[in-house]
Amino acid sequence: MQLFRGLSVIAAVAVLALTGCVSTAELESETSPTPTRTVDRPPAEPASCTRERSVDLTVANSTDGLPGVDEVASMEWTLAGYERGEGACAPEGTSESATTVCSPVIGDSPALSAPLDDMFAAGSLRQTSARVRVDMTTGAEFAYAASTWRFPSAADAAAAPFVGLIAACDDVVTSTDDDRRRWELYDGDEPHLRLTVDGADVLLFRSLSVAAEGEEGEIIGLPSTRSGLLSLAAVDDLEEWWLSNTAPDEP
Repeated sequence: MQLFRGLSVIAAVAVLALTGCVSTAELESETSPTPTRTVDRPPAEPASCTRERSVDLTVANSTDGLPGVDEVASMEWTLAGYERGEGACAPEGTSESATTVCSPVIGDSPALSAPLDDMFAAGSLRQTSARVRVDMTTGAEFAYAASTWRFPSAADAAAAPFVGLIAACDDVVTSTDDDRRRWELYDGDEPHLRLTVDGADVLLFRSLSVAAEGEEGEIIGLPSTRSGLLSLAAVDDLEEWWLSNTAPDEP
């Protein structure tokens, strides 16, 4: 009988030990969960009408051999390229450039090489733009801005918004040379603006008046022309250079 009593005590101790393990697990399961952190992320920016694209263009070559231009002492330029983005474009005719396109430009402005939503809203596939300023060894200087756009077809290019805008300017001069159509605005004998439609490509060229430093209202430029702007022959050369160097390399 003593032996059975001893075994009963041992069994009871074992049961108590097992019960203790279960009780510990229950206590652990009731501990509070670790709180999770929430991170506030800024909302995604809406897609833009245009996006930047790389452009490999030797702008310095555009002024080689220009009529009426002496030896170049220094030259600086900005170059930018854009293509159609995924976002919506502003409606045609609403850009700031559209309201000032008929007027001559004095000095430089980043807006002259900014992407123009008007043209992309009308179907343009890409834009290449530059602003150029040249100082010559004689102390004279000149500047110009140029932009080209590629459209899906010649019909789309002919209907580009800037064609209608410039055609409506006062004293505009139109001409046709082979397959090219031009609209020009003049300052004396020199064009301060030329718009050229050549097949599916559109070129907007602006000859910029350069303001003399420290002389408010005084305009300096090329001594070879009365207006100080590039001559008509020089604009012809620049038109050919820009259309030849920005149009053929892409479909």
